Amino acid sequence: MERLVKLRARCQRQTSSLVTPMGDEMFYRYQQSLIDEAATTLGALLQRSSSPISRLTSPTAPTSRESNN
Repeated sequence: MERLVKLRARCQRQTSSLVTPMGDEMFYRYQQSLIDEAATTLGALLQRSSSPISRLTSPTAPTSRESNN
């Protein structure tokens, strides 16, 4: 997540730079939207994996029946 935040900040600097060629700022804006989407998805996955309920209902977690066999 930290790397995505740094990458987005880098794109933001390029977008607002006066030396970025005209038209190229749209490329950086597109990259920002992709980074935002990836960060949102990653944040949701991280939140889901850290919640205690998701660990209990995880398909990889053994059930009591499986652990007795």
